[in-house]
Amino acid sequence: MSADQTRPRQWFARAAGAAAAIGFGMIAGGALLAGYSRFAASSRPTDSGLPSTLSTAALIIGVTLLIAVPLIAIGTGSDIDWYGGWSALVWFAVVAGLSVLPIMAAKYHLPEAFPSLRHDYPFFEQLPTAVGASGLLTIGAVLIVGAGLRPAYLRSLSRRLTVLFAVLGVVISAGVAVAAIRAGDDQRNFDHLTATRAQPPSMPGQLGTEQYRVRIPFMRSDWDSSRSYGDIVPAGTGFVAASAAGLTAYDGTTGAARWHYLRRGIADNAIDGVEYVGDSLRALEGGTVALAYWRHFGWLAFDAITGEILWQDSDFTYDAAHDDPDYSFGPGTSGPLTLVSNDRVTVYDARTGARKWSSEFADPGCRARSTNAAGTATAIYRIIQCYNNTEQWYAASVLDSRTGATISTREVGRTPNADATNLPAHLRTLGNTVIIDWYLGKGSRQMIVTAPDQFATAAETDMGNSRVLAADPTGPDLLVADWPSGFSPPVRAVVIDGATGTEKYSPPAISTTVEDGHLAFLTTQLIQVTWDRHTDRDLGPTVRAWNRADNSLVTQRPLDHGDRCTGKSSTIATPGALLVLCSDQQSLEIIGFHD
Repeated sequence: MSADQTRPRQWFARAAGAAAAIGFGMIAGGALLAGYSRFAASSRPTDSGLPSTLSTAALIIGVTLLIAVPLIAIGTGSDIDWYGGWSALVWFAVVAGLSVLPIMAAKYHLPEAFPSLRHDYPFFEQLPTAVGASGLLTIGAVLIVGAGLRPAYLRSLSRRLTVLFAVLGVVISAGVAVAAIRAGDDQRNFDHLTATRAQPPSMPGQLGTEQYRVRIPFMRSDWDSSRSYGDIVPAGTGFVAASAAGLTAYDGTTGAARWHYLRRGIADNAIDGVEYVGDSLRALEGGTVALAYWRHFGWLAFDAITGEILWQDSDFTYDAAHDDPDYSFGPGTSGPLTLVSNDRVTVYDARTGARKWSSEFADPGCRARSTNAAGTATAIYRIIQCYNNTEQWYAASVLDSRTGATISTREVGRTPNADATNLPAHLRTLGNTVIIDWYLGKGSRQMIVTAPDQFATAAETDMGNSRVLAADPTGPDLLVADWPSGFSPPVRAVVIDGATGTEKYSPPAISTTVEDGHLAFLTTQLIQVTWDRHTDRDLGPTVRAWNRADNSLVTQRPLDHGDRCTGKSSTIATPGALLVLCSDQQSLEIIGFHD
C-alpha cells in the first residue's frame, strides 16, 4: 500500500477517534444533565406530560450509553474477539441513542410543543434540560459510531489528545447545561418592583374634590358582572388593581403607582399563558395582604404596602390544589383567608399561608348537600344544607375568625321534603354585614346580620324583591332598594338600621336605577355614582353626595368623561380616596376624590 493511500486512512482514523472522544464527553455530560432533569430540575404539571417523559427517556438512554462507552475504550487495547462478545450491547446503546429520542421528539411534535409549553406555562428547568440532554446524547451517539465499528481508531490519537477531546465534549455539555438551566429560569418573565414601607392614609370621610385619574387595561376575562369596577381592591396605602399581566398598587392620596408584579409578554386580551386569573384578587387582614392567582403558576401573596412576596407554596396552596375547595371569599373582602371544602371550613394565616384552624360540621341527623361560608373581619358565617328521609333544613353557625370557636348556631328553613328545593343557601358580605338568603318550595327568605352577636336573634324576612345594595363598613346602616313590581324600577331606596330594621331616611334625588357597586358609605356622607343624561345627547356618570347627619343632598356633579366612560360606572372607598370607575370596554378610568 502506497504512502498516498495510507495518509487518508490515517486521517480518517484520527478524525473518528477525535469524534469518539468528543462524543464520550458529550454522553457523560448528557447523562448527568438527564439525571438532573429527571430528579432535581424545577417542573410543572402539563397536559402532555412531555417534560417528565422526555427526561426519563434521556436518563435511560444516557445510562445505557455510559455502559457502552467504557466497553469501546477497553476494546482499544484488546483483541477483536474480546470486543466482539460485547459489541451487541454497544450497538444496542448506539442505536437507542440514535433512534429513541428523535422518535419521541417526532411523536410529541417537539418543534411545536416546546414553544407552546413555554407560552402556556411559567418557564421551568425540566423541559429545556430534557431537550438539552436528548440533544447531547443523540449527537454523542453519532460521534461514537466510528469507534464502535473499530475501537482501534482511538489508538490513532495520543492519550493526551484523547483526553483533550473528551474534555472538549464535557465543556460542550457544560455549556448546553448552563444554557438549558438558564432557559428554565422564570425570573426573567416578570417585572417586580417593590416600595418602601409607609403608613396607610385614613379612609375618606366625604367626597372631596377630584385629585387624579388613572387608566388601566380593561380585562376581557372572568369579571363578576355584579362588580362593574372589575378587579380592584382597597389595600395597602390605597388600592391594588389587576390586569392580565398582574398587579399594580397605587397610592390612594396621589394616584401614583407604588409597586407592581407583572408578567412580561402577556397581552391584555390573552386567553392562554400565565395571565392573571380574573376574580382571584382579594385583600386580606384589613387590607395588609394582597392575594392573586396566575394560570399554571398558582397563588402569590404580597405585602400590600411594600409589594414584597410573602409566600407561594404553603398549606393554603396545597389544600387549594388537593381538596377542590370553594374560594368563598371574593375580591374586595378584608376578612381572613378561608377555604370551604365539603363540610369543613379552614382558616389560614394570610401572611404565611399556614393553617390556623379547621372546623368540621358534625351532626348525625344531617346529610349535607352543600356548605357555604362567608367571612368578615371578626367572624366566619357558615350555612349547611341538610336533609333526611322526611325533611330539609339549613344548619347555620357563626365562628370566631381567630380561634374557630362556635359563637352561635341556629336552624332555619325546616320544611318537608315534598315542599323543599335542592338550592343551597347564598351568603353575601358587604363590609362586616352578612346577608343570608335561602329558598323554600313556597318562596325565599332572608336574614341580615351586622354583628356576630346578632346572629342568634336576627329576624327572618321574606326576601321579596328587595335587595341590600350597600353597608356602612363601621356601623349597622344599610341601603336597601325595593322592586315591588319585579323588573320595574324601585319605588324607593331607603337607609335602615340593620340591627333593628328601623327605616331612617330616603336620600332625596337618589337614582332609581341603583345597582351593586354604585354606592359607598363614608363617615359623614353617602355617595352614589350612576349613569345619567347630562344633555340631550350626552350620557355619562354623575356623582351625588348626601350628608348622613341630616339627609341633605350636598352635591350632584356630572363627571367630565369625554369618550372614556361608555360602559358602566361604579365607586369604591379605599385608604386615602373615594374612587369612581368608568369603563369604555378598552380600559378602566379610575378617578380619585379626596379633600
